[in-house]
Amino acid sequence: MAIPEIVYYVIGLVFCAFFALLKWNDLKYRRKGLPPGTMGLPFIGETSLFLKGPEFMKLRRSM
Repeated sequence: MAIPEIVYYVIGLVFCAFFALLKWNDLKYRRKGLPPGTMGLPFIGETSLFLKGPEFMKLRRSM
């Protein structure tokens, strides 16, 4: 079963929109003087790094 060509266009458009919104978000909030760090997904974004060990906290304190 072949995947219709339109599916590839929709997926590409979604990825482009996602990265455009991510860049816009970065530009918008960088000017507000937020502390350094990522704007990852809440509870998911950096949880795995946090659970790996104390290096996460050392890295965050050094920022």
